[in-house]
Amino acid sequence: MVKPIGGKSKTERYRIVSGERRYWALKLLEERGELAGDFSVPVEVREKLTKDDTLRLATVENLQRQNFTPLEETAALTKRIHKKVSLEDIAAQTELSTTTMRRRLALNDLCEEAQAALREGGITLSQAEALTLGNHGRRRAMLDDLGRGCYEYRR
Repeated sequence: MVKPIGGKSKTERYRIVSGERRYWALKLLEERGELAGDFSVPVEVREKLTKDDTLRLATVENLQRQNFTPLEETAALTKRIHKKVSLEDIAAQTELSTTTMRRRLALNDLCEEAQAALREGGITLSQAEALTLGNHGRRRAMLDDLGRGCYEYRR
């Protein structure tokens, strides 16, 4: 999906709203010679999208991707919440439960070390979610325990 962008160019220009990964994959195939440069791709053009519409559509698409990491989900959900969109509305658009979204949003409260451990695969999503419980001191102690090999810490 694209939307037109203004400019003084003689040709029409568009901004990709959703499908950017597919676009770059096709460009790579074209560069490798595995796809003809005139390969036709159907594209939906949306004329009057506001910035909020664009963010909503991109977020919905990203949340529906299977390889979206938990912290990427958290960032996308946080952007929508800051735009005053309710969890119920996001749930209706993404098919994620409000419980799942609350658990993802709680990952914002993780300390940087815990977020890094989750990002790098040092702790599982379940362990990261457990680290969101309790006070700051208890979270640090649990993370230290994970680092020492308690709770089946993976490296």
